[in-house]
Amino acid sequence: MKLILLILVILLVIFGTWKIFDKAGVQPFLSVIPGVNLLFLIWKVARMHILFFISYLIIAGIMYQFPISLALRQELVAIAYIMWIVLSVEVARNFKKSLIYGILTGILPFIFYPILGLSNDKYEPYEGKNEFFQNFEFYCAGAFSLVTVVLVIITVFTRYCLHFTYVWSTEVAVGCFAWTIFLGAAGAFRQKGLMGVDILIQLTKGKFRALVELLNSILVFIITSAMFYLSLSYILKSKKITSALEVSYDYINASIVISFCLMAMYSILFLIKSVNILIGKEQYESENIEIGREKNE
Repeated sequence: MKLILLILVILLVIFGTWKIFDKAGVQPFLSVIPGVNLLFLIWKVARMHILFFISYLIIAGIMYQFPISLALRQELVAIAYIMWIVLSVEVARNFKKSLIYGILTGILPFIFYPILGLSNDKYEPYEGKNEFFQNFEFYCAGAFSLVTVVLVIITVFTRYCLHFTYVWSTEVAVGCFAWTIFLGAAGAFRQKGLMGVDILIQLTKGKFRALVELLNSILVFIITSAMFYLSLSYILKSKKITSALEVSYDYINASIVISFCLMAMYSILFLIKSVNILIGKEQYESENIEIGREKNE
């Protein structure tokens, strides 16, 4: 009975994506090819960056190719599920649906994907920038930071005023603080807000400057990729558990892996941009601003 229900759910989702692909101008038969359907749903329907699909591949590769702990597996499943909801929100947005509708589409895809596909709603890609997705690392880091501050306040109050304390509060606060640091670092890296020594780039101009930036982008990609590999290797070998809650440290250490994974993916974007600048397909942001000012004048 469970197998029949599972097959029915899968068929309903495929039917829904078939109709959605047809509305979005994508070949409907691609919706039945595993992996390819997800790629085109992300790339052509939701109009999200291809790195979102690569993130899915990384999660799947870690889950099925490495002997990971149960805690890390649960975290990866939760992350993949959240990513699916985010994807569904973007798909619904391109059909002029609300945020709540998009979340429901992600939670109950076997119901809302067919409804979206069979409805009279037209596919109209959203052209604006979503502030949350542009700064999602900072929003997530802010949420973890808020939890850290609240727990510290509660711990201080209970210890000095009520003369007792929750033994687990320190561990949770430390874990949230770690997530705050590494997600914030990934967000700052994405927006090039980290401190760096760029005197060589500032002293050069033209093609030579573009070449220096390309070499710098290659070096940054190598470093971030190496750190991602080393952090992943560490978390796969770690068997430590916390003293109070007795849960795996993987719940905390996963912040390091995710942070350097994001940095490695962003460094790929920087590398592509550096190549385009070197060959003349793109200009520096400062040059684009100056050109815009000249046009306005």
